[in-house]
Amino acid sequence: MSTTNLFVELIVIGVGAACWALPLLALVLGLDPARLPEFVSHPGALVPVTALIYLLGILTDRLADTLANSLVAAPLIRRRFGLDPHYFDARAACLANGGYPAQQFEYNRSRQRICRGWLLNSLVLLGLLPLVSGSSVQSLLPGFHPGGAALLLAGLAMACGLAWWRLLDTELNRLHDLHLRTAQPAGEAS
Repeated sequence: MSTTNLFVELIVIGVGAACWALPLLALVLGLDPARLPEFVSHPGALVPVTALIYLLGILTDRLADTLANSLVAAPLIRRRFGLDPHYFDARAACLANGGYPAQQFEYNRSRQRICRGWLLNSLVLLGLLPLVSGSSVQSLLPGFHPGGAALLLAGLAMACGLAWWRLLDTELNRLHDLHLRTAQPAGEAS
C-alpha cells in the first residue's frame, strides 16, 4: 500500500472524527460550535486543520481497530484458524507473494479501516447528538433535525458495520483457503 493511500484513508476517517471532536471540544471550552466554520475555513488554518484531521484519523483508526479486533475479529480468526499463528502465516504468505492477491488484500484492508473508522465515528456522533442539538447547531446547519440525524447516523453505523464485517469475512475466507493450500504436504492433491 502506498503512503498516499494510507494518508488519504486516515484523512477520510479523520474528517468523521473532526465532525464530533471539534464541536465537543468547543462545548468543553465554552465556545459556540456554530463559530467553528469561521475558524476552520480561514486560509491560514488549512495546514493545522489538515494535520489535526490526520491525527484524529490515526487515533480513531487505532481505537476502532482495538475495539473491532477484541470484540469481533479475534473470535472470528480463532474460529477459522484456531489459537496457533496460521492466520498470521497466511497473511504473511499472501503479502510475500505480491502481485494481484497482495494488492487485493491491501485494498480490502483499506476498505476495512475506513468502514470500521466510520462505524466508530457514526456511533460517537449518534451518542453526542443530544449534546449538540441546541440552537448553535441550528444556526450552523439550518434545517437540522435531531430525529432525522439520529436515523441517518444509525443507518450509517449499521451500513459501515455490516460492510466491515463482510470485508473481514471475505479476507478470512481467502486467507484460510491460502493457508490450506500452502499447508498441504507436497504431492497431495486437494
